[in-house]
Amino acid sequence: MGTPTAPGGRELTGHFAFDPTAFRAVQPRDFDRVRQGTSRRNEYRSAGFQQWDIRIARAVEAFEGISMEVGVDLLNAFGNRNWAAPFKNLDDTYSGVAKRSGLGRTAQVTARLRF
Repeated sequence: MGTPTAPGGRELTGHFAFDPTAFRAVQPRDFDRVRQGTSRRNEYRSAGFQQWDIRIARAVEAFEGISMEVGVDLLNAFGNRNWAAPFKNLDDTYSGVAKRSGLGRTAQVTARLRF
């Protein structure tokens, strides 16, 4: 998403999950005017979490009763960014911004000696 402009003319920057300028906070003046709003329940959700982990390993018999296993682990093999849920409070400066993300692609090599 681009860079939206707040009502005061201030430009908002960040990783936006939704346009925070499309919403406004309702300020109830009395108890009868308190309401939940016009949006349906669970209408706005975060993007789905997707992470693929892959392990490739090979066992080799070295001697009788002794074997060795060599492997490679790829965590988040396809490098999908999994953003945290955005700030939902409309009065917050970071409304609509996803500030944190999960780990990127990670690899590790393992060797195990079994006897």
